[in-house]
Amino acid sequence: MINEKTGAIRSRYTYEDMFMPITNSAKDFGELPMPYRWEKWNFNPHKIMGNFEYDAKTYKPVFYKNKYGELTDKNYLTVNQSGYLINNKEDIVD
Repeated sequence: MINEKTGAIRSRYTYEDMFMPITNSAKDFGELPMPYRWEKWNFNPHKIMGNFEYDAKTYKPVFYKNKYGELTDKNYLTVNQSGYLINNKEDIVD
């Protein structure tokens, strides 16, 4: 998101200016630092992760399986082996 008045990149959550350009062109920014790099394409990696409980000993997420043998999170939403939410075609979704 670009502020039309200043040309700065804005946060999509707070709408405050985060990165001021040298000129009024977004090309001058180059590569944005993380985690703002994901917002460049309106993509937030936290929205695509499943909701997991974690094992107290290993600190790893606990995956469940539904009656079809698919991995799910604790809300019974289908996830892949990395913990990302997926649809029936195994596309990552939010």
